[in-house]
Amino acid sequence: RGRRQICAVRSGNGDIPAAAKEPPLFAGLEGDCGDLRNRVFFMVAPIDVGLEFECDVPTGTPIVLSHAGFFATVGVDGETDEELQAAVEAGFTFTSNSLTLDGRPLPLKTIDAGAFDVNPEPGSFYDVVFGLTGPVRSALRGNIVVLHPLSPGDHVIEAEVTFTGTSGAFSATYHVHVG
Repeated sequence: RGRRQICAVRSGNGDIPAAAKEPPLFAGLEGDCGDLRNRVFFMVAPIDVGLEFECDVPTGTPIVLSHAGFFATVGVDGETDEELQAAVEAGFTFTSNSLTLDGRPLPLKTIDAGAFDVNPEPGSFYDVVFGLTGPVRSALRGNIVVLHPLSPGDHVIEAEVTFTGTSGAFSATYHVHVG
C-alpha cells in the first residue's frame, strides 16, 4: 500500500511540516487511497513527490480528485476575503500541471471556492500546521476532476503539479482497481 496522504493544497507561507503528514490527520479516511462517501469515491491528493496508491473502487462509482490546490488563511495570508482571494489567485501558478487516466490527458478545470469558514477539529491540518482552531476563514483555488464510473478492471491515474516559487511539487500514481 502507498503512504497515506490527506491533502495537496499548500499555503503560501512555506513547507508543510512532517507532523502534518502523520495521524491524526488521516483519521477520517477508510483507506490509503481515499474514502467512499454517498456512493462517490474521493481520492486523496498528494502532498509529496512520487507517491503510489492502490485504490479499490466499487463498480459504478464516480471518482472525485483534486490533485492541485492553493489555499489562503486569515491571519496567515491576509485579513479580508479580498486579500485571501488575491493570495490564492497569485499562488495558484505552476510550471507544470497534468492529470492522465490510462495514459490519456484529462482536462483540468480550475475552480475558485471563494472565501469560506472552516471548522477544524483538533489534529486537523489547520491545527497541526498553523495552530488554528475554531472557525477559520480561508479561500481556495484548485483543479477538480470528476470521473464518471470507470469500466471494471485496472486503471492508472497519474497526477503531477509543480508550483512556481517556493510552493513545491507534488505527484502520485493511483493504481485503480474497479470491481
